[in-house]
Amino acid sequence: MKINIRSWILPLVVAVMLLGTFATRDGDTATPSLLMMVVVAALCALAWALPANQTPLIARRPELLWLGGAAALLAAFLAAQPLILTLLQSSSGISGLYDPSRAALEYLKLAGVACAFALAFRASLSDESGRNLLDAIILIGGGWAAIAIVMHIMDPDGIYGLRKVAGTGRLQGAFSSPNSAGTLFGAIAVLSFGRLLSRFWSIRARQVFERIDPTFAGVWLVSLTALVLTMSRMAVVSTALATLFMCFILSWRRAPMKWLITGTLVGSVVMIGVLMTPFFAVVKRVRDLNSDGHVRTVIMGEHLKVALHQLWVGSGFGSFNAVNNSILTNANYAYLSPIRAMHNVYLQWLEEVGVLGVIALVLVNLAILWPIYQSAQRRQTMGPRLWIIIGGYAVFLIHGLTDYAFQEPALELFTAALLGCGFAIATNSGRRPG
Repeated sequence: MKINIRSWILPLVVAVMLLGTFATRDGDTATPSLLMMVVVAALCALAWALPANQTPLIARRPELLWLGGAAALLAAFLAAQPLILTLLQSSSGISGLYDPSRAALEYLKLAGVACAFALAFRASLSDESGRNLLDAIILIGGGWAAIAIVMHIMDPDGIYGLRKVAGTGRLQGAFSSPNSAGTLFGAIAVLSFGRLLSRFWSIRARQVFERIDPTFAGVWLVSLTALVLTMSRMAVVSTALATLFMCFILSWRRAPMKWLITGTLVGSVVMIGVLMTPFFAVVKRVRDLNSDGHVRTVIMGEHLKVALHQLWVGSGFGSFNAVNNSILTNANYAYLSPIRAMHNVYLQWLEEVGVLGVIALVLVNLAILWPIYQSAQRRQTMGPRLWIIIGGYAVFLIHGLTDYAFQEPALELFTAALLGCGFAIATNSGRRPG
């Protein structure tokens, strides 16, 4: 089979860029995160300066108009928010905690996320390059999972020779939290499982084992191993739910019920055999769920009061730390003082940008996901890949209920690249008439 080298160049650039962000320690702090965004913006500008093989042309993709409108609405609100808060500010109000420097950092990070989306979109302007980008993302994610496992074995209590601030004994990679690592490796597990399953159904060999792609099977097992070693309870649950979704969507009308049941049982036995020892640690953490649940209830309860205080416009983009410090009391100090972000990304977004900001963000997501969903239903060849992307993103959406992986810049860039790839593939549906 002849390989089109040109169709791999930009996908590999995007994948290597993502690997660099995964490997950056303290990536959630100001300097590393800004450096990531500058690199992504430079790569985006370079990619769009190159001639593109567009199928169809950019001007003939009406989905871009809806996305542009939703993005403009979000940008307009975030730009107007400081003025609105200034007008609403009172000497005793939470709105007085708006931090311009922190907000500026968040604006720059958001711009970097937009550049990552645009870069992946540019790298997927044909179906061939879109397929290559998705596979490159999966492979580079599996590669980082393997590296993270080796790092964990060599030094379970440190990252690059420096002691972890939290999460000792749990696999963390170079992220700020084992839970963030769990979200990534769960998403990679779902993506690789989806490709493994779609390849299984597309290969026409008679023997079952001949239809199993060893590359994606390997990435799946390595990612699952890394996931369990993070001991992240909700990441495991999110991955399991998204995997069941993948099974149902990709196998519906293709497999008799007896094969679905047999495959599920065999897969469960394989997973238990490979992951039995580290899974005991996850079970132990599940036993501690009541005490941990109390901590998270206190955190979310205190911050919900703040969110309701400034319900429509929020307390200010990036104001979480200032708000958190302002509501510390003797009773909640032990729960609130150690955290750097909410253990619920949706509540934190509501607290920072209010109902209007949440509506704008939902519209942006719908403008991206709706074309992906429609195209996944319509297209036979590329449809499975689009379902796979939806499944991978679902891990982040579900885990966002109890963790803040979206606040990790490397994972923001990852999800932006994944959705950019999916959005491009969804609009690569042939030339429209007219």
